[in-house]
Amino acid sequence: MGIIKELVVDYGHTSAYLKGIDCFIAACMLNLCILFGYVFLVGKYPYYSFLAAVFASVGMATLLINLRLQSAAHMDKGIPRKPFLEFVFAAVVLIGVCFHYLG
Repeated sequence: MGIIKELVVDYGHTSAYLKGIDCFIAACMLNLCILFGYVFLVGKYPYYSFLAAVFASVGMATLLINLRLQSAAHMDKGIPRKPFLEFVFAAVVLIGVCFHYLG
């Protein structure tokens, strides 16, 4: 139990910016679980829509993990702008690809 308590205490010192990114990553993973639950319960009738949603969730989570890693490395200078702008550009491209995949 000491390891978990130490982890919680250390995470308490994390900046609000990084905690917000962590919450967004968790939301993407929750969205992915809901998508798979829907497919198992209802079926995969709109198959391409399902695939586009999975690509969007996994892609956004991947981009967010990259943003968190780059931001954590540069947090001593304040909120880093370059990794955030790279994330925004990549997210716009990802969303465009997912919309294009829908047809």
